[in-house]
Amino acid sequence: KKTKVCKVCSKPIIGTLVRAMGNIYHVDCFTCFDCHKPCSDKFFAADIEVDQNGKSITNQTINVPLCEYDYFKRIDLICHTCNNAIRGAYITALRHKYHSEHFFCEVCHKVFESDNYYANEGKIYCHFHYSKLYAFHCESCKCAILKQYVEIFRGGKQQQWHPECFMVHKFWNVDITVNALGLNIHSIDDVSSNPEKLYKVETNLEKLTISIWLTLSEFEESCASLISEMLHTATTNNKSKGLLVTSKLVFKIRCLFKSIESLFNYSTSKHILLNYSLPKYQNFSQLKKEPRSLTSKIMSYLTFLRDIDSEKLTVNKYSHELLSLISTIAHFIKLISRNALMHALEFNRLSVSLKPTDILLSKISKHEDYPQELLSLNSISVKSSDSCTSCNKSIEDECIMYKIGDSIEKRWHTDCFRCSKCPNNQQIPVSELLESSFNGKTNEVLCPSCASGDVNAQVGFHLVSRYMQLAYLLEIAIVRSKIVIEKHFEETRVNLPLVDNKQSNSVHRPPDNDSYENKVTEITRRRSQREARKLNSANREIRKSVILEAPVASSASTEENSVHSKSSKDSTISPNSFRTGFKGSLKLRVQDLSADNKNARKGYSNHDSQAQKDDENEKSFDSVKSSNYKQRGPFNAALTSKLLQNESSLTLDDIPRIVSSEQAREHRPNAFRFQRRDYSSAISNLPKPKVVKTKDSNNDKIPLPTPSQPNVVTSYNAINGKRYSEFSNSAHEYIRHIAAFALYDMFSNKMTLEECTNLIDVKKSLSFWEKIFGNGHSNESESRVSASVFGVPLTTLVNKYGMDSDLGVGSHKVRIPLLIDELINVMRTQDVSIEGVFRLNGNIRRLRQLVEAIESRPEHVPKLENETPIQLAAVLKKFLRDLPVPLLTFKLYDLFILSQKLGSGPSRERVLKLAYAMLPKAHRDLAEVLFAFLSWVSTFANIDDNSDNMGGSKMDTHNLATVITPNILYTKIDTATHTKGKSSSDGEGIDPSKLINSAGGENQFLAIEVVNEMIEMNDELSVVPEDLLRLYKLAGFDK
Repeated sequence: KKTKVCKVCSKPIIGTLVRAMGNIYHVDCFTCFDCHKPCSDKFFAADIEVDQNGKSITNQTINVPLCEYDYFKRIDLICHTCNNAIRGAYITALRHKYHSEHFFCEVCHKVFESDNYYANEGKIYCHFHYSKLYAFHCESCKCAILKQYVEIFRGGKQQQWHPECFMVHKFWNVDITVNALGLNIHSIDDVSSNPEKLYKVETNLEKLTISIWLTLSEFEESCASLISEMLHTATTNNKSKGLLVTSKLVFKIRCLFKSIESLFNYSTSKHILLNYSLPKYQNFSQLKKEPRSLTSKIMSYLTFLRDIDSEKLTVNKYSHELLSLISTIAHFIKLISRNALMHALEFNRLSVSLKPTDILLSKISKHEDYPQELLSLNSISVKSSDSCTSCNKSIEDECIMYKIGDSIEKRWHTDCFRCSKCPNNQQIPVSELLESSFNGKTNEVLCPSCASGDVNAQVGFHLVSRYMQLAYLLEIAIVRSKIVIEKHFEETRVNLPLVDNKQSNSVHRPPDNDSYENKVTEITRRRSQREARKLNSANREIRKSVILEAPVASSASTEENSVHSKSSKDSTISPNSFRTGFKGSLKLRVQDLSADNKNARKGYSNHDSQAQKDDENEKSFDSVKSSNYKQRGPFNAALTSKLLQNESSLTLDDIPRIVSSEQAREHRPNAFRFQRRDYSSAISNLPKPKVVKTKDSNNDKIPLPTPSQPNVVTSYNAINGKRYSEFSNSAHEYIRHIAAFALYDMFSNKMTLEECTNLIDVKKSLSFWEKIFGNGHSNESESRVSASVFGVPLTTLVNKYGMDSDLGVGSHKVRIPLLIDELINVMRTQDVSIEGVFRLNGNIRRLRQLVEAIESRPEHVPKLENETPIQLAAVLKKFLRDLPVPLLTFKLYDLFILSQKLGSGPSRERVLKLAYAMLPKAHRDLAEVLFAFLSWVSTFANIDDNSDNMGGSKMDTHNLATVITPNILYTKIDTATHTKGKSSSDGEGIDPSKLINSAGGENQFLAIEVVNEMIEMNDELSVVPEDLLRLYKLAGFDK
């Protein structure tokens, strides 16, 4: 017979052989193609592509045996946990596959039945262990942040917040903690050791916070929209629409008052009384004065609306009155809603129940359910009276009411509610109110004992709270205002109200374009986006799958090879029986299921497109800005009305802010002349939520902050950029000259290269005779200056008494005066949130003593820890003010001013960056430290965000720029003359020579805007512009 040869080694086979895949092999030669282990007992045949001579063969495949592990590895069906082949149901998550029973927490090995898992560095954790080990904790509620978060730099440190917690804190200055859940839990630490309770508490707290944010924000924006419309109708003298809008606002206020009434009724039923004299309740209001003040202001507005005409609207007196009313109404609604929320949360804690917050939110949520009679301004009868039936005086507090029929109501003061038949008209106590009666024929009030024998007496008295009585007074004011206005227009036969037909036919009419329903779309979208996104920057979608039809392993037949053995048929496997994906493999059928065996993952199919759509909506939402009105002259309410009308998602906080800013513009027009009117809504300026990152995440992966985000989230261009602090003195001089050339390139048709380089202080080397005889300066003067700190040129001071400081923006140190380093380091350890820091001058005598102590020993700074921040700020300002050449230099003054005269385009920022790059190194290094420090100080401007007593220094970036600019950016008293460049013959474009040499009082206000912009851009300014750095490298200066 023909000798049998092994397919692999081509050697004859004697003894046992393996017959498989149409060939015969030695038993030891039939091995897995990948791991080279024998696999005759169980193998899978697969067609694979191989590399031959280093070249990939794509048109040819070979049929090879694979063991079970390597075959399933090639088709990506290996469990990431146990490293075994997967057959049946499995889960796909974090780009790996798992057996269902192996998808568990790394710490406690709890198996996940759904997608409620958390990942860090490729490992999977349950809610409890991820919260304990890796999660950030919210600054407000102290719970773990497991979804999205808001990050802000505030109070000198980086803070992380749940988005909903940040919203509630920002708009109402209220922190919702676990003690408000009504579970008798005082702190999150009380349940930190119990996974089930911790998950329940954090879930319930999230639901409560979101419901509070959505309900109150909808109510607030709706009220703000109506108040804005009230201002607009008054300025346009549209009395009919003004009445209708005011009646809608009154209905919303009634809902708010009703919620407060229900809250206090609940607390009374539970015997809960707050001792407002205790320190923990010092920020609480008893809500007695504010509702009455709000009612009074709305009545004043109605009176104003009745009496106003087109001629009065042009008088500043009436404009101020109207704006004051509008601003105060918004303020009081905000104040009352905030205190109502504070009371509800406190009642939750004391009653160990969520009932108080449920009452508050359920009552307020009805603010859009306008009754039909409201739209016709007939909510109450014209015969209704606000006077007491007994004393005929106005009722503005708790009272007794009796209703006769559908339209007539009689009311009494509680002190005037007396029995008409009892001796001395004895007062009827409130406890007997329900049993007391009223005789409609004789108009007599009867106590229970006197009413027993009167057949005409009927019960029906009700106690009306002070809040419902105030709402009743507002409704009466609306009706009376309607009557007065109708009489005024009777001659022109204008009927009130001028309600649209569609409006009168249906209460639930389609909203207008500027209605509240459209304005809160962003709130709903943000919520859905936050709930849809999962935990990490990695793909958090998991997918459950089950293998319906899997390949079956084959067993190779073995036989003894002898001379007398018969030829047998080769064992072959059909090429069509292999796994799909390998030519000829058995078809593998896999069905994807949802993580909870339902169709729960359906929403993820459009996740990417929805996220893209959300980003587009967010961009369009953030791009809505108010118009930059350039109107000059007398201030009027119409301009403010336009500003409010142009606002998107207006809040109650925005109205007083915009009104007060416009009033400040009127009183100080020059100060605000160059400040842009960029009044964006508080909601549009909220920081964008970011995907959660763990404590060991790489910060370089965090996206760059957008302009609407809070300052200092991550370093600007820290990855690809290079900072000025990384350059040596000589390298910095190269950068300065490159910047001068870039300035010339920008204005080449207006300025010469020499004029641009003249803006740089170039230190010339001494001539031969100057080296021998000196340069004409007094040596005595030089020695005196060298032994001083104040009034010394900055470069000289840095060379003699400078130090390498780490107070700059980047990781590299900058050289600044020793005094400045010590001052800023001490102030960073102090409370700079006290009001007036940098604005107040401090003690003049103590300032003089500190200066003398510093001058006496320039190399040793005296102890400054015992000085106040205000005193240290005064020392810093004096040092800057006494510099012979100001920090931003005389020569570059006009160039900095020019940057503000070029508008708001890229040229403005370009000139500012070039001027900054042309500063001498000592000046630039100190400017970097100073602006970074002032940016840090500005985070303490508003610490508490309390609407009635806001804490903090009040020194935001613009206020800091206002007080620091006269010390660092000013021109010489004697006007400096510069060589004028070429003038434009055609008269088109910008003439830098004219702009630079412009004189006038406006420059001091432009200088404030320059410094303000430099404080806000301090991180970005510290990075060398990319084109300057490229020229620096092309010139070979980096070698």
